[in-house]
Amino acid sequence: GEKPHTQRLNKFPSLIFFFSKKPTTTKIQMIQEEDTILPLNRRRGLRHVRNHIIMSLGFFGLFFSFGATQNLLSSILVNNAKLGYWSGATIYIFFVAGSLFVGSGVVSFATPKWSMVIGAITYVGFIGGNLDPKWPVLIPLAGLLGIGASILWTAQGTYMTAASVNYSSDSNQPPKSAMGLFNGIFFFMFQLSVVLGNLVAAFVLGKKGNHTTTLFIVFLIIAGLGNVVFLFLPKESVVETDVLEERPSALRRALQAIILIADMKMFLLIPLLFYSGLEQGFIFGDYTAHVITCLLYTSDAADDLLC
Repeated sequence: GEKPHTQRLNKFPSLIFFFSKKPTTTKIQMIQEEDTILPLNRRRGLRHVRNHIIMSLGFFGLFFSFGATQNLLSSILVNNAKLGYWSGATIYIFFVAGSLFVGSGVVSFATPKWSMVIGAITYVGFIGGNLDPKWPVLIPLAGLLGIGASILWTAQGTYMTAASVNYSSDSNQPPKSAMGLFNGIFFFMFQLSVVLGNLVAAFVLGKKGNHTTTLFIVFLIIAGLGNVVFLFLPKESVVETDVLEERPSALRRALQAIILIADMKMFLLIPLLFYSGLEQGFIFGDYTAHVITCLLYTSDAADDLLC
């Protein structure tokens, strides 16, 4: 039989490598696998995290500008507040329709990367339209933005899902944990963009005089840079195979959305969804029109207190 010290060494392949005079190819391969498998998995996983951060940076630039623009629509357009209301309403009417009938088909055809580029262009166009806001210009641009938003957000969800699935597979992480990580990264960047965008708007508009043109030029440049970031977005392989395979038709998706309302869990969520929409409508419309407008366009302290 084997000597006792040989039996002990057989339990530890790395020790065999160091103490054997003539290590075999099998022994070397075992040690190489032990030394490289974990770092290799980490590198592969970090690649997908990097791709996701690049996508999040594109959204950061885009919504840095659009978030503040949307918040100020009914107050910036002080001479025509109704245009602010109607442009905001038009965005979301077309967003709803586009989500059912347009977004998924465009993403399937153009891939998520180029779908994000297409969707982001409509945001840049709408922000640019606020440089000289008129009914014949801003309302059509708002409709295009709504369609573009349906494409952009469908592409975002598809790409993020693919990146998280690939990360989970390559780094041996649970899929739910990976999805939570990627959602956390994205919404940190997304919410931070809205906060910083509003701070920049407050700084520019807080100066004496009318600086709305300057503000929208700044927003236009930053939103354009966000769109440029999407051009450098790497491909996620799952996007082209599993995620976009066998998508239902637009009519079938609409029917599925209607049938979903019959589900009790979804039915109980409807009041919360309606409240969320009404609350956002109030903040983006009435609040900014009747409160922020007074603070922006009055300089006398008594008038500020009156507001």
